[in-house]
Amino acid sequence: MTIPINNRVAASATVSTPNDVQPRKPASQNMTVSTIEQAVALRSTLRTVARQAVELARSLKQQKRQARIVATTLASLKELQKVAG
Repeated sequence: MTIPINNRVAASATVSTPNDVQPRKPASQNMTVSTIEQAVALRSTLRTVARQAVELARSLKQQKRQARIVATTLASLKELQKVAG
């Protein structure tokens, strides 16, 4: 690609850009590779997030069980205090 100097169209007054020197891949090939890379990255991210969601659900269930145990233990202790007191 050539860019006119001083906004005038003259064959002798143009500058070459780096795009003229380097061969480029077809746009469709670049897009396909980029799209595939994005899909692979997304799949990896989704797997990681899915694992984290499973771990979070497991932790929440465990915390809920422990909270229930603490609540029933406190209720039992209160009942014992009423009986003893």
